[in-house]
Amino acid sequence: MKKVTIYFAITLFLFIPLNVIALYIDTQIPSSSAGSTGLFTRIHIPETTRYASGAPIVIWLPGGNSTGGVLPRSEFSRFGFITIQFNFPGGLNSGGTYDNRGPNCILALRDIIKFATGQITNTNGQTLKQLISPKIPMYSNVGLVGSSHGGNISIVTAGYYGSEIQLAWICNWESPVGDGMPGAEAGARNPQNGNPWTNPAYNDTTGIFDYSKLKYSDTLRLTPTTFIGGFYFDINNNGVPNRGTDFIINGFGSSGKQYTSTTLVQEAVNRGIFPAVPPSHIASLSQTQDFWKWRNGDLWIDSVRKKLSNLMFVIIATDTDHVQSAKDHPHVYIQYEHFRTAGIRFVRLNPDRAYVEYCLGYTQPAAKDNDAFTLYTRLTIRDKFQPEIIADSINSAASVCELADRTCANNITPNLNSIIYCNTTGIQNIKNNIPNEIQLFQNYPNPFNPGTKIRFDIPTPQSPLSERGNKGGFVKLIVYDILGREVATLVNEQLKLGTYEVDWNAAGFTSGVYFYRIQVENYSETKKVILLR
Repeated sequence: MKKVTIYFAITLFLFIPLNVIALYIDTQIPSSSAGSTGLFTRIHIPETTRYASGAPIVIWLPGGNSTGGVLPRSEFSRFGFITIQFNFPGGLNSGGTYDNRGPNCILALRDIIKFATGQITNTNGQTLKQLISPKIPMYSNVGLVGSSHGGNISIVTAGYYGSEIQLAWICNWESPVGDGMPGAEAGARNPQNGNPWTNPAYNDTTGIFDYSKLKYSDTLRLTPTTFIGGFYFDINNNGVPNRGTDFIINGFGSSGKQYTSTTLVQEAVNRGIFPAVPPSHIASLSQTQDFWKWRNGDLWIDSVRKKLSNLMFVIIATDTDHVQSAKDHPHVYIQYEHFRTAGIRFVRLNPDRAYVEYCLGYTQPAAKDNDAFTLYTRLTIRDKFQPEIIADSINSAASVCELADRTCANNITPNLNSIIYCNTTGIQNIKNNIPNEIQLFQNYPNPFNPGTKIRFDIPTPQSPLSERGNKGGFVKLIVYDILGREVATLVNEQLKLGTYEVDWNAAGFTSGVYFYRIQVENYSETKKVILLR
C-alpha cells in the first residue's frame, strides 16, 4: 500500500509569518492519463477554514509549459482555503506522458477536479475529506486559478469535461486566451527577433490584423531557435524580412514545431504564400487547428456556459502585462467579452477593491473597482487594468476570496462596498455595508431573460432620513411598461437602513423596454430595463 506523507514545514511564503507552521499532504491521484503511478498532488491545509461550515478549495494551475505544478504558492491558505497543486502527466512523481497542456493534461485536470469535489479517491482509496479531517472541504465551492498559460487549460477543461465535473468559479491571471495570443502576435513585452514592441500590422482599436502584409521567407532564421523559414509581416513592403522594422512571427514551440495562429496559417494558405514544401518545423493548417483545439480557451467558452451554467469568472490583468504589449490587451479583452456575451452567471475584470484592501490589510485607492458585466470596447478597457504596484499574489487572493464568498452567499452584485461573509447556512451578510445616500442601481443582468436582480441602498442616520428616527423609510419599488402602466410591485413596505436586493421574474411578460422606479418618502429615481427573449 502506498503511504500518504504529511509534512510540517516552516514556510517563507508571502502572507505567512515565519512562526506559523503550514501543513500539507502529498498523495497520488488516479488518472488514466498517468498510468499506474497516478498524479503527484500536494494538498495545503489551512490552519482555520474560511467558513464555519468548511473550507473552499483552490486548484492552482501554473503558467509556462513545464510539467510541474507543485510550486511554492500558499497565499490562499492564509484566507482559509484548501489549495491543491499537482504535477502534470510525465512530471516529477507523476506517471504518463506530458503533451504540453494537451488532451493528457486536460484529462489529468479533470481527475484532480473530481478528487477535489469528492467524486473520486486517491490511489489509497481515501477521499479529500478523509485526508484532511477534522477540517471539512466544501465540495460545492471549488474553483480553478490559472496563471498565464494555466488559464487556457482551465477553460478548455471546463468546456470539454463540464458535464462530468462540479466547478463553481475560475480566476485567470493575464492568460493568453485567443487565437495568436500565446505567441504574442500582436506584440510582446520582451520582443524577439528584433521585433518592434507592438506589431504595426495590428490595429489595437479594431483587433484586426492587416494580412495583406503577411509574407513567408525560406531564409528567415527564427530566434531563439535554430529554425530557418518562417512568416513575417512586411511592414516596409520590400519583400525581405528586416529586423527592427518588420514583425517576425516566432510562434509557439512544441515538439519540434512552431505553431502560429490558426488565422495566420489560413491566411497564408488563402493568399498562396504557404510554402509548397514547408520545413518540418512549420505546422500545416490541420496540425495547427488540432494543436490549438486543446490549448486555446476561447474555443471552449460557449461550451463552458452550456455545461456549467452557474460558473463565475474573474480575469486579473495589470497595466503592465507580463507578456502582451498591445494597448488593448487583446487576450484579456477576448476572454472577458466572450464570457460576457456568452451569458455567464458572473464576469468581471479584476477583483472588487474591497477584497484587494482586505487582502492587503490597508486601503488602496489606486486599486481598480470595475463593475461586473460592464461592456467594454478596445478603447474603454485600457484604463481598467490593475496598477502594477499591487502584487499578483494579492490580486489572485482577492479574486479567489471574492469568488468563493459570492458562491457561498449566492451574490452576483456588480460591485460591493465591502467584503461578504457567510455563516454556516450560507446566508449573505455584507460587513460594514452602510450606505450614505439613497441609491438605485442598474439591474443585472441587462438585457435579461427571464430573471434579473435590482439592488438599492437605504441610507445611514447621517442622511436626511435621520429626521425620521433612523428607521430608513417606506419604500416602493415598482415596474412600469413603456406606456407608463404599473406591471409589477417588487417592494411596498417600511425598510430599515441597509443594502437590499430583489428579484424580478418576468417569465409572463413580453419582450421590450420596461422601467423600474424606487420611491422613498419624497425621493424617487427611475431606471430602464430590457427584457430580451
